[in-house]
Amino acid sequence: MNWIGASTGREVRLTLLDDVVYFRADNKYTTVMTADGEALLRKPIRELLAVLDPAVFRQIHRSTIVSMKAVAFREHSLVCRHSREGGNCTATAKRLSSLAAEARSRM
Repeated sequence: MNWIGASTGREVRLTLLDDVVYFRADNKYTTVMTADGEALLRKPIRELLAVLDPAVFRQIHRSTIVSMKAVAFREHSLVCRHSREGGNCTATAKRLSSLAAEARSRM
């Protein structure tokens, strides 16, 4: 899968997965955040995880999947490089250390 169809109002916008910063579960919908804004999916996080590339997308919380291409590491949090709302995505210290080690090994 290279793109995903997500709703913005009455329109369905096709978004490249390379442009996705993170997915966040929100009641019956999943918010798709990109640098251009957000859109809604009617697909649960669990179903998304099954079709997303695990080398690119990681679940850092039960309600949040982030793109490893769009993160920067800090001492105690995982911060998405999304500027519109700050896009902060936090992870537990244990999970963060494993993600940081993985990112360092890819460099």
